[in-house]
Amino acid sequence: MKKFIIESNNIIIKPFEKETISKKFISFLNNPKVNEHLTVKKRKQTRKNVLAYLAKIEKEQDLYLAIIAKKNYKNKIIGSATIRRKKLNSCFVGYMIGDPKYFGTNENKDAFKIIISFSFSILKYKQILAGATIGNIASNFFLLKMDLKLLKRLIQIIIIN
Repeated sequence: MKKFIIESNNIIIKPFEKETISKKFISFLNNPKVNEHLTVKKRKQTRKNVLAYLAKIEKEQDLYLAIIAKKNYKNKIIGSATIRRKKLNSCFVGYMIGDPKYFGTNENKDAFKIIISFSFSILKYKQILAGATIGNIASNFFLLKMDLKLLKRLIQIIIIN
């Protein structure tokens, strides 16, 4: 897994590491409002199984996994993001805003724009895929507002075992 830190005026995106797996982050994964459209809703998440997932993916070279934090608020974690290479010049970008207070806010938009910009500018991908399950209407509208093509099929979701 590759690591990076990106900062904007109000968001910091930093590596997803053992130290960032807080009780608050685990509560996001177990919150029905947050995980309604995630595969993690199928089982209660604990620090132990998130650490197991992190250990499992740590050696993957084509994956960036990050924490999205609110800058100037003691870097309060508000979500997570992934960038996974699909083919030579394309990647899949996923994100989760775990703190419902930030659903549909500028922080959500800023984090997504930073991840997309990083994928194009630094990682040099020519095509970026993003999507949500069909029932996740809010995320689908968000992607449309971000000027991305809405994918017509269910997108692969990274599964936490």
